[in-house]
Amino acid sequence: MTVADDRADRMAASKTLQRGLDLIEAVARGEGHPVNLADATGLTYSTTHRIAGVLVERGYLVPIRRGGYRLGPTAAHIGFEAQRQLDLIQVARPHLEAVAAATRDTASLAVLREDGVLHLDVVLGTRPTIVARRLGERQPFDSAIGKVLRGAEFAAGEEEGGQIYCAAAPVRGFARSVVAALALSSPARDSDEARAEALARAVTGAAEALSHDLGSVAR
Repeated sequence: MTVADDRADRMAASKTLQRGLDLIEAVARGEGHPVNLADATGLTYSTTHRIAGVLVERGYLVPIRRGGYRLGPTAAHIGFEAQRQLDLIQVARPHLEAVAAATRDTASLAVLREDGVLHLDVVLGTRPTIVARRLGERQPFDSAIGKVLRGAEFAAGEEEGGQIYCAAAPVRGFARSVVAALALSSPARDSDEARAEALARAVTGAAEALSHDLGSVAR
């Protein structure tokens, strides 16, 4: 085999691998029907069927009755293992620091517990009046963060007797499940309508970026 032949073989193998990964990602987005897969990846139907067959053999995909595919046990195992290896606080910290610096408000990461909401990490804001969320602080279920952790796509409102304005958005992990909430807390007296809209954009953007880093796949 010549050097040129070896290079060509490696390029062909790399292209096949890329196509296989494209198919897995498309199925993860819910585009499991063969026609949708072909459209999403730009592959022909026959190429899609051939590569999908290999992925089925390896457990990355599983055929379903209506002629499409869903993610298989191998893909699920890799996803769960990747999720297990991620340290939520460690991955979230740069996002908290960035959004706190951009807004000058206090950013926090919280999760749901049986008795309410628990703050796992906090980055204090730099406004003259600082909202001092505390690490390990607990809040009730009806707080903005609690509402997000229990299913709301976004929640905001005044808390602590009207002293704090809090905006929160969900953080999603593998399979788009909600794993935490990211929140911004600002002095209520500084939060007019324009400020509230800016906080909403900032907190949802930070939560989406963190979700991406945690392996969330948009549908």
